[in-house]
Amino acid sequence: MKNYDVFISYSRRDLDIVNSIAAALTKKNYTVFTDFTSITTGANFNEVFIDVLKASDLFLLICTPNSLASNWVYNELNYVINAGKIVIPVIVDNFDLPANYKFILSTKQWIDYDSSNITQSTKQLVDGIIPYLNRVKHGSESATIEDTHNEIEDKSESLETSAPTSEISTTQKAQNQQQTGSVIRKVLSITGIVILILLYLICVCGSFISEDYLTGIGLLVPVLLSVVGLFVLQVKSSKYDLKLYCETEDTNEKSTITISVDDRVVATLQGQDFVRLSEKSGDYLISVKSSCEAIATERFVHTFGKNNHGAIKQITLKAKDSKHLEKKTNEIATQFMSFIAGSTRLVNERNAVRAVLSVLYNKWERYNLVISSYTFEDFSNSYTVGGQQMRYDEFIANKAHCAIFIVENGIGPKTLNEYRLSIKTFEENGQRPKIFVYANSLNQEETTLQFIEEVRKHNSYWREYTNIPQLMNLVKEDIDGELFNIFILKNGLK
Repeated sequence: MKNYDVFISYSRRDLDIVNSIAAALTKKNYTVFTDFTSITTGANFNEVFIDVLKASDLFLLICTPNSLASNWVYNELNYVINAGKIVIPVIVDNFDLPANYKFILSTKQWIDYDSSNITQSTKQLVDGIIPYLNRVKHGSESATIEDTHNEIEDKSESLETSAPTSEISTTQKAQNQQQTGSVIRKVLSITGIVILILLYLICVCGSFISEDYLTGIGLLVPVLLSVVGLFVLQVKSSKYDLKLYCETEDTNEKSTITISVDDRVVATLQGQDFVRLSEKSGDYLISVKSSCEAIATERFVHTFGKNNHGAIKQITLKAKDSKHLEKKTNEIATQFMSFIAGSTRLVNERNAVRAVLSVLYNKWERYNLVISSYTFEDFSNSYTVGGQQMRYDEFIANKAHCAIFIVENGIGPKTLNEYRLSIKTFEENGQRPKIFVYANSLNQEETTLQFIEEVRKHNSYWREYTNIPQLMNLVKEDIDGELFNIFILKNGLK
């Protein structure tokens, strides 16, 4: 896989801006990835994007109403943030970012771009990001995100900050002091260890020089054990970071936001702010609470470790809708289990539907609606007769609340039989599974025609799509509506 200096995330409606930036960077011998020039015909679109995102040094996000309305752009941004990549937003024509994108400004660094003067704006942008690109090209790849942002701020007049240095919050000052103290303690600790080791080595060398080998070996063994022990202790005590961008719908500027880890208060923010949490490896319950009683508390579990080190999570504390939305902690959650059926070749489509269901899980979990999704890969092949097929047939017949069929081109006999089983189960109990069919470019083969005939016969819910983003939007709309109906029935609302 080719490495790229810059990955540009954008909308095709903003090609004038993207072409100008790509051309300017290419002219200066930097490699640029844009999907309209860099993806070859016949390539797997999703796989190429993941590989390129991993291999790119800088993620340039073109922020316009067009790009930020795109699911692809949002997914690309979340991937690179969780991967710890450098992200520089390019705000075109002072565009006011939607609420779900404002967290990218938490670094207090971005680039303003005037589309009425593309040539000058492009020059300022390129001058602003060249310092970081040069460092990578010359082998200084260990630069942190913060180092890079500071360097860009020094070099480019086109960058803006959201607040002057003199207005740094009390929380940030306390964090800076804490980090400074931690560095000093670490240096002193390392110095003491080095001195101790040197003294031991002198004694060991003296013993060997005087040919007192037993004493030398006896002194050497504790040194080696101490070094190993200190190394193990250091590894176990390593801490990992989570960056939280917190905001609230509360309009009272005097309200505060309290961040707790395992019910231990670790930070207090005034209104909207960005905070860094550091914990040892493991799972921790994070609580975000506003001093305004009308605002709901957000609670989630985060895994601190190498895989999530430096991750960014956005939290928006929303107003409580009504007394019906306040759930008791001991209330039993309502399960909503989905089976995603379709040809094995439609792996990207099935993964896309699973991603949508994960988003809906985050939305509805607070109302005690728990969503889970399954495809045939999730079932073991432990039955001697029937095998894996029997496993997920049993799931459809006995557990699934929803069956989502993704059909494209031809339809195989297995998918047809799964549909028939879903219809039979629904007719027997009248409640589940609810059946949703999403079709694209069906052919005229016999099994396909049988499937279409049975869908029409049973009046099953049918939607047509042409690409994965459209499929994701349709599934989100349909399943979200189904969950809303379940919520209404569960709470006796009208």
